[in-house]
Amino acid sequence: MPPPPGTPAIKTQARSATILPNFVGLKFAVHNGKTYNEVYITDEMVGRKLGEFSQTRKRFRYEHSKN
Repeated sequence: MPPPPGTPAIKTQARSATILPNFVGLKFAVHNGKTYNEVYITDEMVGRKLGEFSQTRKRFRYEHSKN
């Protein structure tokens, strides 16, 4: 069940923190080195790390010139 609307996310820079069963249903704002990405915790995420769900790098996309 998602948290009620308007509930602020829990801000953290601890990317190495393990997701515990009592975190399920909470919303975290995980720091990626530049900004905070919101992550909603589900049952499948238990036992993994918070940083796995907040990407630190953008995908590279090569753009061709218009000539």
